[in-house]
Amino acid sequence: MVYEGRRSAGGTVRRRSSQKSRRESTGGTLFKVCLWIFLLAVAIRLAWPEAADEIGARAAALLGNPDLSGAVEVFSDRVSGGEGVIKSLREAVKYAFHPDEGDAVQTSGDVTDDPAASDGEGADTAQTHQDTAQTHQDTASRAEDDPVAAFKESQAEFASYGIPQNVTYEKPEIAETLTLPVSGPVTSGFGYREHPSDGKVRFHYGLDIGAKEGSEAVAALDGTVAAVGDSTTYGLYVILEHEDGLKSLYAHLQEISVSDGDTVTAGQAVGLVGSTGNATGPCLHLELIVGGSYVNPSYYLPV
Repeated sequence: MVYEGRRSAGGTVRRRSSQKSRRESTGGTLFKVCLWIFLLAVAIRLAWPEAADEIGARAAALLGNPDLSGAVEVFSDRVSGGEGVIKSLREAVKYAFHPDEGDAVQTSGDVTDDPAASDGEGADTAQTHQDTAQTHQDTASRAEDDPVAAFKESQAEFASYGIPQNVTYEKPEIAETLTLPVSGPVTSGFGYREHPSDGKVRFHYGLDIGAKEGSEAVAALDGTVAAVGDSTTYGLYVILEHEDGLKSLYAHLQEISVSDGDTVTAGQAVGLVGSTGNATGPCLHLELIVGGSYVNPSYYLPV
């Protein structure tokens, strides 16, 4: 009887060990399948972007609508940060199939890549925005006298990072006066900052203006709609072209009210304020490009 009992206990242990091994094997197999799907999808997207859109739409119901663009950014960000390729791939796959659990990626910059930013809900985020708004108010009087000097002073702590190649800290002269696209406090200014999602120091290529969701966002200048679109970081966005080589971008929109090629006048609505893309709350992200360089929009706006 004792012998039989011991054999039974041993059998139980072996069965439990076998069950655990099967679960681990199943989990590993599932990860490998997701990894291969991810790699195949990325390869298709790079080689045949139009086919990728069609395949992605058909696969959405089975795969939970994976965010491949965001996953590629996560992979790139991880690798550039010094992490191994395998670990970076794991994080990219995790983001693709479970974006709410992945990294928030900030890639503000050239709108031809992935047209950053913003504000949000929660006590900590609200306090951060209040502090930022207060700092902006404290420097407002100096900015009116010499906005360039005031801005450079605000960026002094980031001097070691250098100025990005496609950015100028100066104030190029423009012929027209800009219309304020939306009324509200500046919640995140132009220049280097600690990113609100991951705490890393990154360059913010535009200006975030907090506003109620659904508020009209209007054109800052007369111009033509050069592009409208949707991206992982900018969400719904509109790009306008103006005279003398000026361009302006309006991002994180809830919806867009213009189309490619439309002619717009200053003050005309281009969309509604939202929190699409990599935004933590409703705001308008505004970028201004003069002579091919990003400039501080607050130089030209009553903010």
